[in-house]
Amino acid sequence: MNIRLFFLFIFCFSFMNVPFYAISLGNVFIDGDIALSTKEKEERTIEFLNLIKQEDESLSYDVLKKEILKSKLLIRCKVKISDRILEKLSTLTWLTELTLSNNQLTSLPESFGNLAQLKALNLSNNQLTSLPESFGNLIQLQGLNISGNQLISLPISFGNLIKLQHVRLSRNQLISLPESFGNLQRYIVLIDIHNNPNLRNNGEGSALGEIELQRIFGDRIILPHLGQKKYYVDLKTKEQIYTQLDEQDVSFNRETLQHFILPHIPNLEWDGETFMQEFEKVLSLLVLEGENALSYALLVNDFQIYNNNNSCTNKERIEKDVFPRLRGYLKTLWNLSVLPGEEKGWQMYEGSIPEVQRNLSYIISIMNNAGMDNDVRHVLISTLTHAIFHCPTGQKEGIEAILLYLTTSKVCVGLQNKIAHLLAITKEMIFKSAILPGNNGQNVHVLNYYTYHLKEELGLNSYFTSFEDKIGMMGRDPFQNSLGNALEAFYAKFTPHYVIKILLNNIENDVDFEAVKFFDENYYTHDIEKVLNQAKEDLKKSNIERPIRIADLLIFINEQKWDWSDIFENDPMGDQYPKVKPEGIQKILLKLTVLKEKK
Repeated sequence: MNIRLFFLFIFCFSFMNVPFYAISLGNVFIDGDIALSTKEKEERTIEFLNLIKQEDESLSYDVLKKEILKSKLLIRCKVKISDRILEKLSTLTWLTELTLSNNQLTSLPESFGNLAQLKALNLSNNQLTSLPESFGNLIQLQGLNISGNQLISLPISFGNLIKLQHVRLSRNQLISLPESFGNLQRYIVLIDIHNNPNLRNNGEGSALGEIELQRIFGDRIILPHLGQKKYYVDLKTKEQIYTQLDEQDVSFNRETLQHFILPHIPNLEWDGETFMQEFEKVLSLLVLEGENALSYALLVNDFQIYNNNNSCTNKERIEKDVFPRLRGYLKTLWNLSVLPGEEKGWQMYEGSIPEVQRNLSYIISIMNNAGMDNDVRHVLISTLTHAIFHCPTGQKEGIEAILLYLTTSKVCVGLQNKIAHLLAITKEMIFKSAILPGNNGQNVHVLNYYTYHLKEELGLNSYFTSFEDKIGMMGRDPFQNSLGNALEAFYAKFTPHYVIKILLNNIENDVDFEAVKFFDENYYTHDIEKVLNQAKEDLKKSNIERPIRIADLLIFINEQKWDWSDIFENDPMGDQYPKVKPEGIQKILLKLTVLKEKK
């Protein structure tokens, strides 16, 4: 797998658990049921409106008709919506957005599942006690709000809604959730289930309670008793963890690992005017219209409450809502004049402003590269937007996530340097994944705390050396303020076996026929020097995604005067492409003192 792309998704998706960096790809709202003709849609619309008009004359017939034909409908009646209206509503199968909040609804008909094109559904503040089994037919849903009802359970079919990104279930009477609810974990960004006082600690049978839900969704779920659980009953010291590690047959040499860090970024020394000019260039490179456009929802996600005007185009909403807020924050950061409509936002702590300026300057300089893939640029600007929209700690972690991705592109020469760089990346990735699933709603504060206290001995990167979190962990620390417990979580994932697997996956495995042919022709004439010289020349020309090449291994083996069989499962100059064995990688890591054997 492309290590840079993998790293981008790790740090710009998995790491950025809501509420801090809700990221999703693609436009949220698309055209509805294209199987129906315009005439058929209009006929169904008129039938529905004639029926609803009988019950609430205050509703604007023309406005509703226009909105329905645009695939969007918002209804807030002065009286309870009848079953007849709901049945007729279910014929509007092209709808992609539907709001039925505050309508005294007590139930939904089975026919409601016919609205299979819905992307966004708001049923909040009604009196629903259950949902029909057909609810699972709404498989295009990405946003769902059922907060403020009387739901006791959800149908098993709810697990079919695997495209859901935002689910609001707060202020209900849920006791547990069906096992199928776990199917949502692939795309889910935020599940808000707080204020459900009856939700069980443990589910019974196949049902899911709080503990099961937190283990599945981690920071992406907000639960009623969030701050009351402790998952580490026994407090362990760092010394205890290190003793356990050293008792293993093969373990890490921690002194070596400590020096594997990602490169520092250059200081461009831009002033505010230069920065804003370069930032505007980045905005001009964003694609805001068309099939591959950066969507408003991708940029703002939970913050789209700032513009509820659905008549605006995607481009208009971004330019009116997002860009002014970004400009306001950045201008304030650089002490420039802010124009009317530009919001300064929650600014970074004063002592860390120079580091933010330096880091953002580097990020913007890279994003200004016209050759950058648009999808990558869109993800990065979205990550940056979500960071800026949040608290200083969230800003720090979001900016660092981008920097960590950008620094993975460093070109290294020599097997030892390449391994060091890969392990520095892996170490950062594993540490964040180990600390972030702390089953709390303030993940960046917990991550920041343990990064600060363990960065020296683990050799973690920090692009904010002067940053001091003034908020604290807000009682959401699953490790109970124990560095030993945090280390245990890290080393449970960062193991010699895992590192060997990562390195094997990053050895170039595409057949280079010319190189293999050259090696084959010269190896058996014992012209090893010629083979190695060609390998070195081959490495200079290489521009591939997987950083370790067979030539790197050939050169290293020759330098160590090892046999080929120490590293390869087959003859590297034979008919088949060389296959590296795990034991060979372990031997290399022992030689480089990355690993050590028990004495």
